[in-house]
Amino acid sequence: MHYHLPIRSSVNQSTRFTPHELQTGRAFPGPQSKLPVTKTDDQNLTNREYFHELQSLVTAFAKQVTDSRGETQTTSPPEAEWVLLRVIKRKWAEPRWTGLFQVTKRTSHAVRLKGKGDTWFHWSQCAAAEEPHRSLAEIHQALKESCTVSADTGEKTTDQQGAE
Repeated sequence: MHYHLPIRSSVNQSTRFTPHELQTGRAFPGPQSKLPVTKTDDQNLTNREYFHELQSLVTAFAKQVTDSRGETQTTSPPEAEWVLLRVIKRKWAEPRWTGLFQVTKRTSHAVRLKGKGDTWFHWSQCAAAEEPHRSLAEIHQALKESCTVSADTGEKTTDQQGAE
């Protein structure tokens, strides 16, 4: 039950105001006060009549708001095929984004990524990324080849040069 309603709407004998009027400077909105845009001047509304008047006002205002906005805009999901995933619990020295993941399924608000199981990630946790030009296996192969070439020629790698 709303026990504060009778207290806030009762008129004090000495001040001739309700506690709500003293606090807000306005009459307490209820069946005893007139709605601002009612069709009748009858002040003696029952709770049910007041509720129906208030409900019709809210419906009219809601219709005005939707009419002024026009049609609702539906957002289409991003078309990214590859995304970076935001790291939620990171240390200050760690990067904010991890991996390069391929999108397997998408909705208007979420995406499922290859290699991440059945988990869905919200689009706000993802950043669109370009498709990789080389696969991870190709990158590993290129690194192995560069290491064997530098070992064969006797050239020092940049790590070895910095250590000297």
